[in-house]
Amino acid sequence: MKARDLRKKSLVELKEDLANLQEDFFNQQFRLGIDEAVKIGRLRAVRKDIARLKTVIRAKELAGGAPGVPEKVSEAENG
Repeated sequence: MKARDLRKKSLVELKEDLANLQEDFFNQQFRLGIDEAVKIGRLRAVRKDIARLKTVIRAKELAGGAPGVPEKVSEAENG
């Protein structure tokens, strides 16, 4: 999963992908806990994909002026 491909998706699609990856990660960890065969590399890759998705989602939220996000305060206003 490449960041440039993620940036082309809508915010809704990104959040759906994030939910799916988090579920997959949970299932992989559960399998690891009950001593089932799990590829550790797959766990690492899913964890990195989750982080990448969260980063792109946050960037899109900031760029779109999402509610609840404070705007930057200029130095002139600070005094």
